[in-house]
Amino acid sequence: MWGSGTWRRRSSNPWCPEVVGLIEQARLRAYQAINTELVGLYWQIGEYISGKLAAADWGEGVVDSLAQHLARTCLGSAAPRAGICSACGSSSRPTETTQK
Repeated sequence: MWGSGTWRRRSSNPWCPEVVGLIEQARLRAYQAINTELVGLYWQIGEYISGKLAAADWGEGVVDSLAQHLARTCLGSAAPRAGICSACGSSSRPTETTQK
């Protein structure tokens, strides 16, 4: 209802569209800030995992076990079923040429 603009059209008060617009703009900025933080987090996780794999501190299957553990314990239903994020896949790990 908020994003559709339906509420805005139904109101006869002249100030309502302005207030709703302010709310929608703030909501958009919040979503953008959250996405920025999540992208940074995924890079940090990818770098950490890549470092562990490169140093041979972790063996085969540890990344999958970590993804399953995180999905069960702290990510809940928000975790994608294939893993934490695409940065955890062996073909998507950050390299020197892809890092920020």
